[in-house]
Parts: sequence; structure tokens; C-alpha cells
Amino acid sequence: MNIARTLERSAFYHPERTALIFKDQRWTYRQLDRAASSLASGLAGLGLTPGERIGLHLPNWPEFVLTYFAASKIGLVPISLNVVYRPDELGYIINDGEAAAVVTAEPVAANLPPRRDLPSVRSMIRVGGAGSDVDFRALSGDPGLRAIELDRSETAAILYTSATTGRPKGVMLTHENVVSNTSATTHHLRMTPDDRGLCALPLFHCFGQNFIMNALLNCGGTLVLQERFVLDDFTAAIGAHGVTLLYAVPTMYILMLSADMRRWDLSSLRLCFSAAASLPAEPERQWKQRTGHDIHQGYGLTECSPFASYNHDTAFRPGSIGTPIENVEMKVVDPATGQEVADGQLGEILIKGPNVMKGYF
Repeated sequence: MNIARTLERSAFYHPERTALIFKDQRWTYRQLDRAASSLASGLAGLGLTPGERIGLHLPNWPEFVLTYFAASKIGLVPISLNVVYRPDELGYIINDGEAAAVVTAEPVAANLPPRRDLPSVRSMIRVGGAGSDVDFRALSGDPGLRAIELDRSETAAILYTSATTGRPKGVMLTHENVVSNTSATTHHLRMTPDDRGLCALPLFHCFGQNFIMNALLNCGGTLVLQERFVLDDFTAAIGAHGVTLLYAVPTMYILMLSADMRRWDLSSLRLCFSAAASLPAEPERQWKQRTGHDIHQGYGLTECSPFASYNHDTAFRPGSIGTPIENVEMKVVDPATGQEVADGQLGEILIKGPNVMKGYF
């Protein structure tokens, strides 16, 4: 099993379909897969070996997508790095994760700590390489390289999540975790190759990485990628690219509702999704009134890859996070006794399924 096989499969069945749109760039599935394979060869040429970790310190650029799949093809484990973190925060994660390499870019590279403070890092790779760093563009090789076979229990990615106490913890997601959750996402959102999903949410976060990027590339759809959320750019992209899937957090919906929505072409939308925080009832009601679309909410966390429950079309209830997705069990218990609580009572959510992490690094 290997999450990179999802890209390879889509490239086989949909070679000339558009996989990725970023600004004026258009990547077909064939181009994206071959570029990822070529990069994978280049990474292997640096002496990086299966099981080693590679830090992805990149904005929402095509280079993030390429490096993620290139690393996966040769069994490297991507560690996603928040591009707005301070040097001390980045240094902690890189050192804790024992990254053998880091891929960064000119706009954010200055946030990294000095190399002398990163003892595990053998290769610093930069988009727009400078000085002693390896130039990202120089890493190339066999564009026909295929993803290696890995055990389903092998770690596919490490995402650091804010801890309730102490330092951030590195969540280890296996290839089974990511593949099963990606498949569940495409199933529940009824995703097809005709879908185009708009992503301004960070790819270093599990929501953007698995729920959006991996799911769209798994189904043969198109990832419309934006570096960050800018209201006018975000809404203009919906009409310009025929976006069918809208992914946002509650604050983004509230900002859109505060503007003159009549100037936007939203006619291509078929599904609107919100997660990461609870969506208040009034914005949800206003969105339905103005667009004709319900906002589907779900529940998840990085430790669950992240998708755990969904407000299904078949039993839609405004304001609800829905019921467990396929192959996932959930219950709410009293944390003091471990016993399930009655409906309407507060408790702790327990989740069981193939989406649940391997553990913390």
C-alpha cells in the first residue's frame, strides 16, 4: 500500500484531465505524476532512504503537492511544517521528528533556525535554491518511477498538532489511515472526476492535506489551489474555474456573508463543507437562504486522519456534525466511568476505526 498510488492511478485513468490549478499554472495528471516521479528520483539521489523523514516547509504551492507525493513514492515520511511558525517552533518539530531533509522556499525560509541547530538535517532543499542549499529545480531523475510497495502499517505522514499540555505532538498516520480516510471522503462527498475543489486552507494541516488534496487527486478531480484565503480572490475563483466543492472554516463563511454576494458567480457549486470549528446557526441559515446550499459539517481531528463523522445528505440536520463515516465507530462516554452517557448529555468522544492514528512520534 502507498498513498502515492492514488495519484498514479488517477494519472493512468485520467492522464489529460486537469489535476491542479494554481494561478496561471495548469497541471494534467500525467504531468503531475511524472514530475513527482522525477523529483522522487532526485530525492533518492541525495541518499534519502525509506522511513526517513522529510520536512515540508512550503506555502500552498504546487511544490508542496509534488514533494508530498515524491516523498511517498520512495517511502519517505513527510513532516508538515507550519509556514508561520517561529524559528524555535520549527526547530523543535524538525529535531523532534528527526528530519533528514527539509524542503523550503524563499518567502518562508527565513523563519527556519540556523542549520547548526538542526543536527539531523543532511539536506536543505530550497525552491529557488540559494547558497549552500540544494536547488529544488535541480532534483530530477526518472519520470517513470513507480511508488514502492509498503506495509499498510508504515507511517505515511507526520502532522504535529497542538498539545493540551506541553509541546506539540507528532501524529503518525499510516498509509492505511490516509488511504482509508481519503476513500471515505470521496465516497461521502460523492466526488467524481468532474469535481473541482477550491483549497485556500493550508496543506500543512490535515484538513487541507487529506480531506481536500488527497481526496480530490484520488477521485481524478481538480485541485484549485490558492496560497492563502483572500476574499475576492477566493470567490472569483469559484466562477472562473467552475468550482463544485467549497471547503471553508466558519470564519470564511461569515466573511463571505458580510460582502455583497450578488457580484459572485456561485452557480457551479454543488456542495459546501465546513469544519475545524462549530458553525453558528445564523450564518448557516443565511448561507442557505442566499445560495440555496446547505453547509455540510463534519467532525474530525488530526489523530483521525481527520474525517470521523459527517452530516449526510440522507439524514441532514442543520447544525449537526452528523454520524460516523463508513467503518468508523463513535460513542460518547463519561470520562470518569467509561460508561456511555444518555442523549443530550456531555461526555468524551471515543473513536475507533481504520482512520485512527498509529500513535505519537
